[in-house]
Amino acid sequence: MMKNKILPLCENLKTLKLIFLLVSIAFFHNYSQGQEYKKLVGNAIIGHDGSWGNNPSNLKEAAFDGDINTYVDAPSPIGFVGYDFGITRTAKIYSIKYAPRPEFETRILGTEIRGSNDPSFRTYSVLHTISNMPVAGKFSEDLINASESYRFICFYSSNGFCNIAELEFYGSLSDVEIPTLSDLQIDKGVLSPPFEPGHFEYSILVPSGVTTINLKVIPEKKSFSVVGDQKISLLEDHAKTTINVTNGATTTTYTIKAIPFKLKHSYTFDDGTANDIVGEAHGAIRGTIQSEGKVIDGLFVTYDQGQFIELPADKIKINEYSAITLEAFILASKGSDTKMISFFGNSTGNFGTDYIAQWVHNNEFSWTGISCNNDIAPWETITQVSGKSLQDDAYHHIVTTFDNQEIKYYIDGTLVGKQTTLGHKSNIIANLSNNLAYLCRSGYLREQTWLGGIDEFNIYEGILDAETIAKSAKKYLETSKDRNKTFYKSLISLTDLNEGFRPTSDLSDEFIKTLKKSKIEVYPTILRTVDSTTWSETSGKEFAASLKSDLELDIDFNRKTLNPDELRGKNQFEIFNNEMDSLGEKIRKEKTPSDYNIVLEILFAPKQSERLNVFGIHVYVLTNDGKNAYSFLLNSHHDSFKYAQLFEDHVTKESLETLKQKCTWVALEVFKKQLNNKISHGSKPIDYEDYHGQLSRTTLYTNLPTPTTEDFRNGALQYHYPLKPSELKKIKNLIIGDWVMGLAEYNYIVANKLTFNADGKFTSTSESSSTFKYELKGDSLVTELPNNLNKKQKFEVEGSKLYLYENNNRSEYTRTEGDSSSGILGKWTTKIGNEGTMTFEFTPSNNLNITTKMIADEGTFEINANLIEFFSEKGGYIFMTILAVDDDNLSIKSNGNGNTFNYVRPKEQD
Repeated sequence: MMKNKILPLCENLKTLKLIFLLVSIAFFHNYSQGQEYKKLVGNAIIGHDGSWGNNPSNLKEAAFDGDINTYVDAPSPIGFVGYDFGITRTAKIYSIKYAPRPEFETRILGTEIRGSNDPSFRTYSVLHTISNMPVAGKFSEDLINASESYRFICFYSSNGFCNIAELEFYGSLSDVEIPTLSDLQIDKGVLSPPFEPGHFEYSILVPSGVTTINLKVIPEKKSFSVVGDQKISLLEDHAKTTINVTNGATTTTYTIKAIPFKLKHSYTFDDGTANDIVGEAHGAIRGTIQSEGKVIDGLFVTYDQGQFIELPADKIKINEYSAITLEAFILASKGSDTKMISFFGNSTGNFGTDYIAQWVHNNEFSWTGISCNNDIAPWETITQVSGKSLQDDAYHHIVTTFDNQEIKYYIDGTLVGKQTTLGHKSNIIANLSNNLAYLCRSGYLREQTWLGGIDEFNIYEGILDAETIAKSAKKYLETSKDRNKTFYKSLISLTDLNEGFRPTSDLSDEFIKTLKKSKIEVYPTILRTVDSTTWSETSGKEFAASLKSDLELDIDFNRKTLNPDELRGKNQFEIFNNEMDSLGEKIRKEKTPSDYNIVLEILFAPKQSERLNVFGIHVYVLTNDGKNAYSFLLNSHHDSFKYAQLFEDHVTKESLETLKQKCTWVALEVFKKQLNNKISHGSKPIDYEDYHGQLSRTTLYTNLPTPTTEDFRNGALQYHYPLKPSELKKIKNLIIGDWVMGLAEYNYIVANKLTFNADGKFTSTSESSSTFKYELKGDSLVTELPNNLNKKQKFEVEGSKLYLYENNNRSEYTRTEGDSSSGILGKWTTKIGNEGTMTFEFTPSNNLNITTKMIADEGTFEINANLIEFFSEKGGYIFMTILAVDDDNLSIKSNGNGNTFNYVRPKEQD
């Protein structure tokens, strides 16, 4: 009987198992077909901003457009797309359907389905990871065992550009009543992000000087209770509060943290370095082989291309800031190219990426902006503000503030504009790169370095308030009013070569010896153009007064104007000599009671569009019978002239006076420098650019039209003449020969050879030679240098080695000519720079011949229209305008300093 009873029971169990299995199969069949749970659609699509190449067909909305042939393509490898189901609903996901971008199916592997109740996704749950290869053009389906509901559901790609063609979520929705606030107000600072009822974590960006912040919280319903301290004290270690909003058993917590304003890094240059006086992010002054930027009286100055400051971006860590203020105190220079004063970010190719930056000039404006997550065309998604261009040779105070929602730009204490990140939500601090940080250099590698001065640069975490900005600007501008003269005086003191060309005079020794006891008269400054002559008493008086006070000379100002008559000469040197003769004749006829007479002359080139250039400066120092005692000239070959940037755009009466004043300062400081160094010898003439003749008689080439004198008077320049593409192609495979220029004050010759290769690479090699007298005194080598200076070095000859000692440093040379019986006589060579050599040759006649050969630069080049762009392997970039080119000649002009270089193919070259 027992057995009979057990059998029906077993049969019943088998039946139950069968029923359970059938139900399960049916359930999962329906589940897998998406029939048991409905397809979910959110209140709003969420995801990354933009698309690769800014293609409107590949935005995040393409994931839900119902078209399997369109797809999402994020602007960077990281991307996400999904739904926000709204503040009063949550979704529980049981399955997803998805289709990949055709031909990029592998990019789906490893992507995640994430759920979160935090709009920022700072906290989230990974609901599923896709691990099976999908099929292009078809939907794949994955089941998800979700146990929680979420307001936000998204598809997240860490390295696949979010390449999803279609995305569908299946599951269920639940209505929830979340106790929230309807408003959150503060009495000071900026709430970040702006208040939304469904966002629960906030920061308050606190202006400087604030110690307490009061909050006002308003619940969504009166029945909701609110508990929490509604006052934040910044005097406490943890300046934050929590606000709990409760509805029955459900509580929502809002966290509000105050972020005090803090100076993180500061560069004042007061100690002559780029050290950080607040933190440990010390900067490094960079430059070219020839020179680095300099600190002059607490002002960091860049006076030549390639000079900048590199800051340690990895120590600054700017992408960890809650808010950013960049503050710069600058002396703006002149120029027409794009110039960046500060850059924090990265460089991808030739573009700046993931950066925040400040430009003092860019397309006729100054700018500040932030651009992130766009490596293809970062300028198209930049959040930016523009102001007036700062290229006026004046001191300025500029400030950028950014709080993750809005960027503001201040010039000289005034807010010139602000812009929100609406439309470019990727432009946030967290997306900035910590790879590069520069002052005076751009992350766009084709942009030139900025020429000018930085008095101070500060980096703050937080937002500098408008009142503080205005006060700082006012104080700085008031104390900088009269600093330009001091600046140019100091700048000129840095330059040791090219300090003007002065022809030899038998009277120069006597002039230096009798200067202090001589009677001197200074005349009004002559202002010359091709067809006009005027005079400036103001310039002449300043020249006289400064010489009198600085050198304690017996100087008077003579108001009589001296006219040098018609402008004559095919180049500047001829003009200089003709003018000197003409002025000497007039002074001789004047029969002045003075021992010496000084006349300053400024030569203006023909006006080019809106720009007025100074071509040259002449200082005539003549005896009372009109003979040359100590006259000299300056032009763009000379450092002091070049670095002063003697030109003016958009000429006004005021700007013209400023330009004349700068010319006066340059002439004055070069004159004083020559006198203080007791330079009594002259220098050999060099092959100067023509002035009157450079356009009317210029050496253009036979296949190009030659401008006439009338063209010159109308301001026509040689590079206005178009070049044919066939002429440009002749540059390739062309080795252009030696460009020779003599430097004033002693015979120092520079030869430059520029080689263009068919593979797009260039090499610039330089050679120099100079000759000095030397004398051996015991174990010392005494070399007679220019300016009546002598250099003394201890020396040792040991076999094939020559050792020179100076300032505890030892230089080693190897004998390349002569033998041990010759002593120091013969040739000795050492390595310098990049594959370069320096050779000393000691001759029996006590001449020391020094020659150097080195690779000055190398890299790649591109030819675009009439521009040659040079990309140095050292990271620099310059571009030159092609003035003229034929089979044997090339004339190019630097777009940085305006210098023209004329190259000739060596005769031995094909």
